[in-house]
Amino acid sequence: MTQRFALLASIAFLLSGCPTTASCGPAEVWNGTMCVPENGDAGVDGGTDGGTLEPDVPCGGGCTSPEVCDTTTNECVECLGADASSCTDGDNACVGNVCVACDTNDDCDALTSPQCNASNECEPCTGPAACEGRTGTTVCGDGACVECTSNTDCGTGEGCVPETNACRSFVAGGGSLCGECVADAECPAGQLCIAMMYDDPATGAADPVSAGNHCLWRSDASGPGAPGGDCFSVRPSVASRSLTSVDGTTANVCTLALSTCEAHEDFRMVNCMTLDAPGNARCGRDAVADGVCRMLDVASNLCTVYCGSDTDCRAGFTCDAGFTPGQCRL
Repeated sequence: MTQRFALLASIAFLLSGCPTTASCGPAEVWNGTMCVPENGDAGVDGGTDGGTLEPDVPCGGGCTSPEVCDTTTNECVECLGADASSCTDGDNACVGNVCVACDTNDDCDALTSPQCNASNECEPCTGPAACEGRTGTTVCGDGACVECTSNTDCGTGEGCVPETNACRSFVAGGGSLCGECVADAECPAGQLCIAMMYDDPATGAADPVSAGNHCLWRSDASGPGAPGGDCFSVRPSVASRSLTSVDGTTANVCTLALSTCEAHEDFRMVNCMTLDAPGNARCGRDAVADGVCRMLDVASNLCTVYCGSDTDCRAGFTCDAGFTPGQCRL
């Protein structure tokens, strides 16, 4: 009897020292068996209560800027829904609570990369859709939104300048032979506006570069100064080629053989100062190797042009074959 009483007393003493719900600390919760630490990220006490407790303060009391709190998941995110106001570093859209460069073409500001791709990145355009609604630059040309790529993109009395892809007004018939142009109508009667190309004969590289739009004779044009079917009569325009004008007219045209219109314009007219590459750069079209310097006298170094025969030079001048390639004599 005495031993049984002692055992019951010991059990009562031990039970009196066990924790209860009321005795858990401020950072603990009762899980039905014991006090356990409270997990602050979602109100779950150590993962043992099956998520039955009420959530804590959203996102633990706040997020580090510029992040914002998604109260549905109680997580800090870059942005919410379609609101990109918290995004930085040029990101203009919010997709899946993540800041991205774009979600639609309208999010792409740069005209050189106006199209939003499947990876939510802005890229060069592949068609006119990316340029729709962009005032003054609604045409896609070489990956960028521009004003024009052809005369059909411009208004009446305007043509498209290929170097700038911008519309320019012109006076009908106001152009000149070998002068720059934007439309057939700008050239004098009997001439067409031709997009010219140029190969550097000094290097032999078959890699033509743009030499701009210029007014050139149709080989069948008649009248004062016209070729009348013989391009050799309008030197240095000697080569008759079937070409299509900027406005779509195809005809045999008297064009240049080995140089550009700008180089012939500078012939004997520009002092290139030095007989070297910087001097040559002063002759002809900018950034095109279409002219070369020669010494006229002890005080003058003038621009000349390449030639294969006398017909490649202006009337009254001959081709000096002592150079490779030849050069029109000054």
